[in-house]
Amino acid sequence: MKIALFGATGGVGGHFLTKALARVHQVIALVRSAESLSEQANRTVISGDATNASDVQSVIDQADVAVSCLGNVNGELIMEKAADRILTAAASQSTLP
Repeated sequence: MKIALFGATGGVGGHFLTKALARVHQVIALVRSAESLSEQANRTVISGDATNASDVQSVIDQADVAVSCLGNVNGELIMEKAADRILTAAASQSTLP
């Protein structure tokens, strides 16, 4: 399975990433800084912003499922903004084979 992962560099996201890779899933992680997470087998790292619709869409388009482990930082409602972008991007995908 190809998993779009948001929040891969945080505590919960890092734990989820480790578990997903151990089960040999492919993970496409959107991170603010590509240097914060290196690429490895079954892991693709894309630099971007989870509150930017086109960045989110580019990750969602490559995945079968999306997982958000985002939190809010310094009073900025990142989790809420990103959830809207993720749901919008997922809704644009066709469910037909």
